[in-house]
Amino acid sequence: KFRYYTVADYMYDTGLFKNTVTDDRYRTDNTDIRLNLRTNMDVALTKTTTMKLGVLAKFQEYNQAQFSNIYSVLHTLPAVAYPVRHSNGMYGASSIFTGDNPVAMLMDSGSRKLITGAMNANLSLCQNLDIVTEGLTAEIAASFDDIGTMYETISKSYMSRELSSSIAEDGTLVTLRNDVGDGSKVLKQGSGFYSLYMRFDLNARLMWNRKYDKHGLSAAAIYD
Repeated sequence: KFRYYTVADYMYDTGLFKNTVTDDRYRTDNTDIRLNLRTNMDVALTKTTTMKLGVLAKFQEYNQAQFSNIYSVLHTLPAVAYPVRHSNGMYGASSIFTGDNPVAMLMDSGSRKLITGAMNANLSLCQNLDIVTEGLTAEIAASFDDIGTMYETISKSYMSRELSSSIAEDGTLVTLRNDVGDGSKVLKQGSGFYSLYMRFDLNARLMWNRKYDKHGLSAAAIYD
């Protein structure tokens, strides 16, 4: 009376960047988590009634640090352009090599998370109505599709120090300091939907298929 099929697929993938953040209020490591579930079931409710059920569910959560152009920074910034950190803990920066400190972008810029959920479900009932007239069947089917993607962001600022050197008229080396940023400890949080899609379909059919020797006759009434 029962025929069924079920498969579950789970994936946990990590990226190139480590979770080097020192603030335990958020995570900055690249992770991609996916869970897929598929199940089909055919049931003979009675000798003349059958039911079919199909469900497909998907979930994905993608997390990364709150950065935009870190790959460009890594490819264009010389390794010795400035110190990663100064002795006072402030991040290094340079007025010559513009752009953010890549370590600061990973550790103290916040995080960004994308969450996607989807479900596709369908259910149908088929009734043999030979008791009314031979070849007559009735079927009703419903399907529901739902998929949505939302985001969660955490943003924070950090302080960096630029050092610039020049030669004074007397020949001495003069180093100027320029501190940039406020280094706020307050996290700015945001969330919302990128997209949300829902659809419901209902289909009803009354079908008649009858054979007379070498001839056949069929008809159908369909509501969708």
